[in-house]
Amino acid sequence: MKLKWYEKLIVYVLLIIFAIWAFFPFYWAFVNSVKTPSQIFQKAWIPILQFKPTLHNWKVELTTPSVLKALKNSTIVALISTVIAVFLGTLVGFALTAFEYKGFFKNTDIYIFFLTQRILPPAVVLIPIYIIMKNLHLLDTVWALVIVNVTFNIPMAVVIMREMFKSLPMETLEAARVDGASWGKIF
Repeated sequence: MKLKWYEKLIVYVLLIIFAIWAFFPFYWAFVNSVKTPSQIFQKAWIPILQFKPTLHNWKVELTTPSVLKALKNSTIVALISTVIAVFLGTLVGFALTAFEYKGFFKNTDIYIFFLTQRILPPAVVLIPIYIIMKNLHLLDTVWALVIVNVTFNIPMAVVIMREMFKSLPMETLEAARVDGASWGKIF
């Protein structure tokens, strides 16, 4: 069905309005970050445009040792957590696609278990996580954050990787098995 010119116009106008609505908070935050505190609260005709930008706030924040340490720790936690979650999610996603489990829990049951873990709000397990980290003497460490992030990100990695492996032709996997490839080589 081909849209008429005025229908296209309406769609594009709505998309532009949505894009402005979605990106305006980022613009507002950036503009306020390059203003002085007095400029943020000044009464101007157009406060978004009537100011002299300065990078002083950025310079102060990026030279503060505590901020640099926080950025370093956040980067370390994010990188390690992402690598571990993607690696484990890839292994489990491949296993759920390549193998048929015939025990009490079938492939679908395991997949649904991982899928439902995204429904559970993290606040529900906050106290047990605190107790576990306290008993492991990991409070206030980077490794505690890595463990928690990996724990909460593995289910999504499994869901994404399983769907990715399911989109691949199974004939390729079967041909590799016939040629004598091990599961490690196929993976």
